[in-house]
Amino acid sequence: MLLPFAIAAILVVMFLPPRHGVLVLCFSLPLATFAVLGNVLLSDLLVMALCVAIFVQVLLTRRVMLKTAQGPLVWLALLLLWAGLGAWFMPRIFDHASDVVTLRQVDGRFVIDSFLLEPSGANATQFVRLVLSAGAFAAIATPRLGADPHRVVLRAVAVATIVHITLSGLDWMGHAFGVPWLMSPVRTLPQAILVNQHYPGLRRLIGGFTEPASFGLFTLGLYAFWLRFALAAWQSLWPALCAVVLGGFAVRSTSAAAMGGFAAITILAALGPGGFLHRGFGRGSQRRNAISFGVILFSLAPVLIAGAIVIVQLFPDVRAVLETGLLGKLTSQSATERLGWNAQAIENLKDSFGLGLGIGSARASSWGLSVLANLGLPGALLYGGFLYSVLRHPSGGDRRWNDCTPTIDALRWGCFAILLQSMLTAPFPNLGVPFFVMAGFCVALRQAGQQGSSATGSRARAVPPRRVLP
Repeated sequence: MLLPFAIAAILVVMFLPPRHGVLVLCFSLPLATFAVLGNVLLSDLLVMALCVAIFVQVLLTRRVMLKTAQGPLVWLALLLLWAGLGAWFMPRIFDHASDVVTLRQVDGRFVIDSFLLEPSGANATQFVRLVLSAGAFAAIATPRLGADPHRVVLRAVAVATIVHITLSGLDWMGHAFGVPWLMSPVRTLPQAILVNQHYPGLRRLIGGFTEPASFGLFTLGLYAFWLRFALAAWQSLWPALCAVVLGGFAVRSTSAAAMGGFAAITILAALGPGGFLHRGFGRGSQRRNAISFGVILFSLAPVLIAGAIVIVQLFPDVRAVLETGLLGKLTSQSATERLGWNAQAIENLKDSFGLGLGIGSARASSWGLSVLANLGLPGALLYGGFLYSVLRHPSGGDRRWNDCTPTIDALRWGCFAILLQSMLTAPFPNLGVPFFVMAGFCVALRQAGQQGSSATGSRARAVPPRRVLP
């Protein structure tokens, strides 16, 4: 049943406009445990095939937009070139010249430990995964998304959100009511799926993912998107409702990185640029509303603090999660082990004279350090150039308000949330397909917004649209 479904999805993408193809692609993002051919090496085949299908459809119909995407695509192409050369040459140049933390099979079981560097299949595997993510970015950033692109993007993110919330709810309720087989149709990946992890006393949610950390990463990205969108265009309650549900799921994953990211994103949303309190410096009704919200927030602060204390005292599971998941994590054996990974990654950078040991050679517990250990300083500069070209704040004429602006800001926040958690947990340089999909949407909408601003001139809107959701 899985293969016909995948073939049908690919055919739909190939013969329909890109605005429909991106919906199918986003539908597949939460299905991380859905292996089409039942092979762990081909577990990403569906996403890869969908990206190729979008490319074919775009080339056949010539719905290509490259003006704004040229900069990020050049940075990304140079990064892939450096990563490909490094994956082949660096492990051979520095063979047995440095100790690396990596996953290897010892006595019939896989362990993560320190070994002498040598070429392995992990180099090719991680490079292919990075190419897949880059393909997702190119497939999203280059096509024309129709006359109303911001609605296409909203629908695509809404589809991913609905599927993710549905799978998370089935995962939660299925085990609560004794019917865990509800998730069996989408859990076809032939590898260990951490279904029954408890930490501490609470079963950790994984939804359509293999383990809580990746589930929390994807959930946090969607949470940041909808929270920022609710602040930028708060005429509708649906974005706020999505943010509340996703925030609850991020905490329910009991991942320390996800809970820390959730707290950081929430605080920045309230106090940072564009937040409720920042709007108090605006004009008219926005200023009065923001001031009213600030007064209410500070008035209710003692009540909220008292309520949090009561909840912690009345529910032992909540107290255990806070003590073990946040406070105990800093002194745990896992934290000590991961700090050792990061220290070894710094040594790998020194041993390679700043060039890196090749993607897939070394594992770390931080995205930044994994980039330095695997791709070196040149790879870090290329990656930084790509991120800046994608996530930079619009300047000059780009700042003119249009329908795309709230969605672009929300996408930037979603990317920032994924990047924030990856700085704490990512073992390899690849930020994942969801990050590159959001980045591709950001570039596509920025170009559409620039064209819209040029077309409307002085008639550009000064306020966001009244209805922002489909």
